[in-house]
Amino acid sequence: MSIKKITPKELGDNIKTLRNKLGMTQISFSKKIKVSQAYLSMLENGEYFPSLETLFKIEEKFGVNIMQLKLSKKEFNLVLNN
Repeated sequence: MSIKKITPKELGDNIKTLRNKLGMTQISFSKKIKVSQAYLSMLENGEYFPSLETLFKIEEKFGVNIMQLKLSKKEFNLVLNN
């Protein structure tokens, strides 16, 4: 696995992939990490980088290491499927 510089869109895609893998809606996922659904949507669409606080909440609530979110989409899917 390679950790690389990631774009907001790539990170947003990984957050969306995680949410879909968990079978969660944007509303339920955003409530879990205590952000608005609108903010989550902007993150998933690559409009913003999430704050460190948001990344730590994702890590805490869903057990996904922050560094794993920076993997390529292919590598991130491999992590989620193991």
